[in-house]
Amino acid sequence: QRDKESIIEELQQEFDRHCGLAAEFFAGTELFVTRKNYRMAAFNLHQAAEQTYAGIIHFLSGWRVQTHSLDKLCRYAQYLLPGLAELFPRDTEAERRLFQFLQKAYSDTRYKKDYYIKSPELLILKERIKKLMDLCQKMKHSIPITF
Repeated sequence: QRDKESIIEELQQEFDRHCGLAAEFFAGTELFVTRKNYRMAAFNLHQAAEQTYAGIIHFLSGWRVQTHSLDKLCRYAQYLLPGLAELFPRDTEAERRLFQFLQKAYSDTRYKKDYYIKSPELLILKERIKKLMDLCQKMKHSIPITF
């Protein structure tokens, strides 16, 4: 049986790996926004969000979630970390549409010619993913792991 310290160390390392990947995808978003390649920027935002949510879920529950669905990841993570539900409320048509742009970015940017996102929507998503990543970092330093 593994000791508590090794389990905590593994959770922290995995969390840091997810956060590192999220930061790199977010940096890619910055590059693609500069190039006005909004499709690829949206894809990178999806990846940054996916990595962040997966890191939160694994860190707080020990579960290695295996999905690319941001809808599922959002729902799982919001029960573990207060404040996440407010980032993508989906309580209006505009909010649902905005989240759909992000959700569809994973596959539609690669496989469908008609995926299109405008700069204003992309910038809102970028701001929210940045908030998600910031919440994630604050969480690591404020939530003690106990079991």
